[in-house]
Amino acid sequence: MTKHLISLFLILCSSIILFGQQIDSNKYKFSSEIYDYIKKDSNYWRGGVTSSDLSFIGLYNEAIVEWDKPRQYKPYIPDSIKNNFINNYKASDARKYIIQKANENQIIIFNEAHYNPRNRIFVASLLKDLKKIGYSYFAAEALNTDSTYQNLQVPLFSTGYYTMEPQFGNLIREAIRQDLQLFAYEDSTGANGKQREINEAKNLELLLKKDPRAKIIIYCGFSHIFEDSVYSWEKAMAGRLKEFTGIDPYTIDQTELIEKSNSELENPYFKLINENNYCILVDKNNVAFNKKSNRQYVDAVLYSPRTIYIYNRPNWIFENSKVPYFINPNIVKLAFPILVKVYLSTDILKTTIPIDIIELKSLNDVRQTAVAVFKKGNFIIKLTDKLGNQQLISVNQNSR
Repeated sequence: MTKHLISLFLILCSSIILFGQQIDSNKYKFSSEIYDYIKKDSNYWRGGVTSSDLSFIGLYNEAIVEWDKPRQYKPYIPDSIKNNFINNYKASDARKYIIQKANENQIIIFNEAHYNPRNRIFVASLLKDLKKIGYSYFAAEALNTDSTYQNLQVPLFSTGYYTMEPQFGNLIREAIRQDLQLFAYEDSTGANGKQREINEAKNLELLLKKDPRAKIIIYCGFSHIFEDSVYSWEKAMAGRLKEFTGIDPYTIDQTELIEKSNSELENPYFKLINENNYCILVDKNNVAFNKKSNRQYVDAVLYSPRTIYIYNRPNWIFENSKVPYFINPNIVKLAFPILVKVYLSTDILKTTIPIDIIELKSLNDVRQTAVAVFKKGNFIIKLTDKLGNQQLISVNQNSR
């Protein structure tokens, strides 16, 4: 059945039920399956893979709990340093500041915490303005190097691993919408550690040799953004890129000034900032605060305010022109728990990354929990139970 026939059929029918696994990739696990895996290996990549799996199905709070479990270090800074920070830095609008710095630089690099979809939502909000000031490439560590990106119109399961998370899919959608060229720079040799950082930087160097004046947005994970010496790597990807090309990238860390599952685990600077919006802390010379504890690895550190829950979802899920949508509980015919996946009506459900996913465990969850849809458009909401039975619901947001 083609995607066009599916769309037409769903417009005619508000809901249909399918038995078995006719239109499901089975890429997303139920939380019970994820927790069963955690019991078998509670320290698998120190919680990284399992926390990402939980984030894939919309369980943000559960994801940060799993990430933090093996990371119980409680950071501390002296009162004198706290006072210096309070007296010398003020909040600046993050988006305006970043666009200003991006305009002054050829390469801008963001990192992410792989378990935290909010990082992807924030960067997606910048792409339109970055395109306007001449950026033409979106290079991401997460993209598979063996995929064909020139003709990619939607994010697919073949695009990568972390890209299966809906907000990463939406980040790719926005890059495509802004006509940014996707570039996969991940090392494909299987190298790790120091050699991986070198190979990634060399892949980016090749892009710059091909297009020397290109303005590039680079998106990576965690420490790959560091320009200073790092562990056994000697230099991370960003530092190697500067070494190989002579171009000093502007680097923005998204993983430090963020909430944790326990406030005692949070960066002390984060707890000193009382802002309700994304911000960059700047001094009197408009230079960004850039410290991770007492080290300066990057050019700036983004502050993301604490999450507020609305409709049982993090408030930031509804950023970037998305709005809440409630499923009518009276039409749900499947046994709980269910995975709720939201697609554009033009998506091929078997291979396309959904725009939102949430696991619901009861009818009460259905009543209280919203899914995120774009303000306008036709959507397919797919419900899947543990037996693989599915129910498809069509939504015409244009008529609302």
